[in-house]
Amino acid sequence: YFAPAFVVAFYSIAGVVSALVVAVYVAVTKGVSAFFKFVVALIIAAAIPLAIIKMYAPRELIDAKSTILTFNFFSAEYYETRKMYVDLAAGVWRDGNIWHGAGIGYLPLFIEKTMVESAWVSRIPHGWWQLLAERGFIGLGMFVLPFAVLLFLLVRRFVANGVKKVFWPFFVLGVSAVSVVICEGFYDVSFMRAEVLIPSAVLFTLCVNSIPPKRSGKDNNQ
Repeated sequence: YFAPAFVVAFYSIAGVVSALVVAVYVAVTKGVSAFFKFVVALIIAAAIPLAIIKMYAPRELIDAKSTILTFNFFSAEYYETRKMYVDLAAGVWRDGNIWHGAGIGYLPLFIEKTMVESAWVSRIPHGWWQLLAERGFIGLGMFVLPFAVLLFLLVRRFVANGVKKVFWPFFVLGVSAVSVVICEGFYDVSFMRAEVLIPSAVLFTLCVNSIPPKRSGKDNNQ
């Protein structure tokens, strides 16, 4: 209801992909009856938010959300403005300390000092550059390193066990959720908020655990 159209589109794509994988997994492992139960539950779950928007959202909001069908989210002026802020953040990062950045909250202050009031923003439309400008490589590493460790474990388990032991619903859900958060970071700074960062880490952890660790030969004989 409150998210911008491009955010709705990103998460909708991830949701559709996850739903398709789960539907196929249920059909193959549980049978046709379970598949139709899943489809009915999915339709009901999707109908609730659509009904809320249809009944309570103003026409302007519905028209704004409808842009997800055309993927025409941004105007040419948006990309020009975005490039301006990215160049500004890149300059702040290069001119400051590239390792720990200029400090949390410095970029909005710098924008207020160097740009007209109509261009003042508290967050630029490129979260990765704002993170790098304010927190440097060290701050970026604090965000990326936990996911990099989980990715290493995921690849290691996938190579060791193959595809037969993968619980595909959790696997696809975790990969798609983190992919959406990464893509969204190129347009806003939502990934730095706790309500986005923590659930994405939890889902990616479930993704890693969708592949059981390979047991030793001693364990297999017991």
